[in-house]
Amino acid sequence: MKIVLLVLFIFTLSACKDATKDVIPADADLANISWKNYEKWCGGHNVVSDKNFVKIMGEQITWTGTIYKITPDRSVKNSRKFTGKIIKIKMKDSGSLMSDITLRVPKALKGELEKLRAKDIVQFEGALSFLGGIDDHVIEITAVRKVRAGKK
Repeated sequence: MKIVLLVLFIFTLSACKDATKDVIPADADLANISWKNYEKWCGGHNVVSDKNFVKIMGEQITWTGTIYKITPDRSVKNSRKFTGKIIKIKMKDSGSLMSDITLRVPKALKGELEKLRAKDIVQFEGALSFLGGIDDHVIEITAVRKVRAGKK
């Protein structure tokens, strides 16, 4: 019951943001999408986010964020491609309470994953994979590195 109430509370907070209809400009540099622009074009407040995401799905990004937590995930538990854990990332200047992005970590990066902890600031590269809504946006990463250790 507590989880349901928490989810409803989070959904209500995200719904408080004014709805927009920001479309991706025709001259946008899709090879260098910033988090700020991605959130503007594909955030939950944008009523055309699904149409925008179709235009940029699969684009490669390099962003920096703070690890909210690293957790096992059933959706990738038995994957041949990914480790059984995901990294939840909170982005700078985000209005979310917990995380904004879920990173799916390929097995080739398992050694890097083991070096990371909650609150570490990391830079990650990967492909925009799934549009978020109530849940996080999902990125299948190809690289991750610690920029700075988190404060304990």
